Formats: sequence, structure tokens, C-alpha cells
Amino acid sequence: MGLGLIRAWTGIMYAEGAAEFSSQPHSSYMAFDFVTAFVLVVLAALSYHVAPLYRRRFVMPLTALLLVVCTLLNFLPVFSPANSYVSMNAIAIVFGAVGIALYLMLWSELYGCIGPLKVALYYAAGIMVSALVLWVLKSTSLICLFVCMCVLPIILMISLWRAYAHLSLDDVPKAPVAKSSFPWKPALAMAVYAFARGMQVSLSSDDVGASSSIGFFGGALLVYIGIAWKREDFNFSSLWKIAMPLMLLSLFPWGRFLPFGSTLSGTLSLAAYALMLILMMSILGNISYRYGVCALWLFAIERATRLVAVQLGELWGGNLGAATMLSPEASQIVANVVFVVLIVITALMFASERQIDSSWGIILKMPISRDTSLALAKTRLGVRCHELAQSYELTAREEEILLLIFQQNKPRDIARILQIELNTVNTHIKHVYQKLGTHSRKETLALLGIE
Repeated sequence: MGLGLIRAWTGIMYAEGAAEFSSQPHSSYMAFDFVTAFVLVVLAALSYHVAPLYRRRFVMPLTALLLVVCTLLNFLPVFSPANSYVSMNAIAIVFGAVGIALYLMLWSELYGCIGPLKVALYYAAGIMVSALVLWVLKSTSLICLFVCMCVLPIILMISLWRAYAHLSLDDVPKAPVAKSSFPWKPALAMAVYAFARGMQVSLSSDDVGASSSIGFFGGALLVYIGIAWKREDFNFSSLWKIAMPLMLLSLFPWGRFLPFGSTLSGTLSLAAYALMLILMMSILGNISYRYGVCALWLFAIERATRLVAVQLGELWGGNLGAATMLSPEASQIVANVVFVVLIVITALMFASERQIDSSWGIILKMPISRDTSLALAKTRLGVRCHELAQSYELTAREEEILLLIFQQNKPRDIARILQIELNTVNTHIKHVYQKLGTHSRKETLALLGIE
């Protein structure tokens, strides 16, 4: 519920325009997204030093305080229009952006602890809650809206605290124990898709931007029902395979043939976007859950690139006609062609990874801990490795070698990490293969489902 409420808070304060905030210029939402992206980049850079945020007791109260202050600053000119509070808009944006970034990262750490199925389930539920809350709040009085917006941050923190309270001691976020390369593939795939969506929002007169749309709710509901029905057999790749055709169908001029055509286009677009968001959260959550990679690092980078990509897409789409000096009809054709190309590129990137358990272009590095046995005990990957070692009677050194193989280190890297000769590493690898009954690195990785 908490993630849905934060989406509702953002929608009311900046995206949906449920209240007329006279202190906010038209560009406030864009500025809010860019500042949020900047804060997320800073958190990503510091992720291995500040994670887990969950254990820093001041973070949750600080997050709630920042969001409440942002709410007060935005509503102040609404209740006192005679005075000028334009200068407070920048302060409200900074406070709100920092609060949102911290809250999103607190949730990302939770997602890194619960596995992809629960991530998809929680995120889908959050989207549905946000749509319902936005629909209810938009019909309330201004006073009621103000009270709700001030209370929401407190409810957000309570829901987040309760979510963490339900985790076992083994599952709560811990200090990251494995480093990874820059998550370029998931970040780039979602950035390309987000750019296409931002471009579509700026060029379309249809309702493709409001997160309260029935399409956003419908896409999340589809995932929720699918997981409840299939459970462990749920096929995550079906999400992008459904989302891509829906996005392409949203380009069709339904308004020329149907009285509700504009609504249909917006519904298709937002349903597709909901599916892609759920898929991306599940992918990143699984990488953190499975390999012990810092969730703060993964989610902050992806979210920052997505926020910037959406705004750049809107800017490019909105200025396409002026930049190219084309007629509106020609500009629309060019935009549609670019849109289709971007969707195809995104589809190819997702198709290149066969399953959610793939590495998605992320190269795992050695554990952060100098004590390999401690790192081994802390990572879920290490637990699986330990189970195989016990089943096949591997020695302690062979178990270390197996873990490093599973982390996709090459023999030369293993020799450097363990400070032993390369020939010794190759001998250990040969013994590991013999005991596991495998003949290659690929077959060995397949034991854990790694491609």
C-alpha cells in the first residue's frame, strides 16, 4: 500500500494538478523530476557507504518531515493567494524530491529482500492503490485534500515500517556483500522506453499521462491476477511481450473511428507502461535478491535514468515541429516512426535476455567483505553454492572457487582475488567440474540457472 500512496502523493502535488498551486510554474513537474534524479544519482554514488538506509533510524522520520514540509509550502499560496510565495516553489521542489528519493530507495531495499514474484505483486498492488487514491482525492474538497496530503507521509512511513517488520532477521536488508558493474542494460532499456513514452505524452492529445487512468490500473491488475493464478510458473517475459504490442496499438488513431477512441489510446499506453514498470522492478529486485548486489545502487540508477528520459522525451516531442520546421502532420509522422523504432529497440534488448534470472549485462565482482566465508554466508548466491558443495562433497577451497565461478569471475580474476597461482586455480576448477559432473563453465553455471 505504501508505494501506491507515494505515487498518489506525487500525482497530487506535481503530476495530476488536483489542486491549483499558483506558486508553481508549468515546469515544476519537470524540475521536480530532474532534482529527484540528481538526488538518486548522489545516493547511487554513495550506495555502498550508506546502505542499508533501513538501519539508519533518522531516515524514515526525515523522509516524512521533508514530504510534509513540501506539502505545506505548496498549499500555502492556495490558502493565502494575496501573498506571493513563488520563491518557496524551489524549496518545496528540493524538499519533496529528496523525500521522494529517500522513500523510493527504502522500498528498493525491501524489494531486494523478497524475490521477484513478491516484488511484482507488491508493485502491481501499489499501482492499483495509487489509481484508486487519486480518483478519490480528486473529488474531495480543498481542505480535505490538504489534510490528506499532510497525513499521507506519516501513513507512508508506518506502512513501510510494518513491511520491514514482517521480514525475518535473515531477510532484512544488510550491508551489500557483492559489487557489480554499472547496470547498463536494464537502465538503458527502460530509458529508451521511457523516452518513447515521454515523446508520446507530449505529442498526443489523448489522456496518456494521468496515472489514474483505467489503463494503468488494468495493467497492474492483469499482473496481479497472473501471479495469483500461475504463482511460481508465472512467465515474466510475457510482460514485455504484451506491453510492446499495446504501445504500438496506442499509436492507431482510434478517435477517428470510435467515440471513445482517445480514451482507448491512453488506456493502451498506460497499461503497457504499467507492465514495463512491474517487469523492471522485478528484474532489479531479483538481481539484488539473488546475487547480494546493493539494491540502492541498482534502483537509484534505473529510476534516475528513467525520470530524465521521460522528461527529455517530452521536451523533444514538444519541440519537434519548431526544430524541424515541419507541418503538424509531418511532425506526427516523424514522431511515430521514431516511436516505433524505439519500441523495437526496447523489445530487442528484452528479447536478448531469455529469463528474469539472466545477468542483464551486469558483471558481478568479488565480495566486498575480506572474509570470504562471511560473504559466503551472507549472500543468497553463497547459500546455494554451499548447498551444492555439501551435496557434491567439495572442499572449502573448492567451494570458494565455485562461488567465484558463479559470480562469473574468470580464472585469472579468481587467482587475483584468492592470491594464488593461476595453475592452482585451474587445478581446483578441474576438480570442481569432475565432482559436479560438468565439463565446462557454461554447464557449471547452468546448475544455478545462470547463462
